[in-house]
Amino acid sequence: MTQHMTVGSTPGLAHGTLPPTAVIVMGHRYIRPVMSGYSWSNGHGGSVADAAFDPVQHLKTYQASAGEQVRVSFSQRPHRAELTMWENGIQVLTSPSAGSSIKLPRHAGHYICEITGYWGHHQYAHYDFEVRVH
Repeated sequence: MTQHMTVGSTPGLAHGTLPPTAVIVMGHRYIRPVMSGYSWSNGHGGSVADAAFDPVQHLKTYQASAGEQVRVSFSQRPHRAELTMWENGIQVLTSPSAGSSIKLPRHAGHYICEITGYWGHHQYAHYDFEVRVH
């Protein structure tokens, strides 16, 4: 499976007790992935959250072409990011990276994608989305 990932950002810093937001761009579609868990602190307080439900059960499936480039943008650029993909409940990829696009697999399938952004010590968030590659 071929994949590439880089992380983009918009200027500004997140000063709240919630992590930055993420947007996935596939073609002309803007997708707001589901934040499935995070740990975040701003120096004045913080919060930790894990999904109280299985986020996979609540994801909308987006159609995508084999090998399609998908852009990722955060409201605050993380120090690093990691992409994990599952196909049919089996983890097929974990890739640490630091860029702004993902190249989807070249073979058809149903994939759950999770992007984890890391901003600092105990500052991370998981963002999930689902694609059906054809």
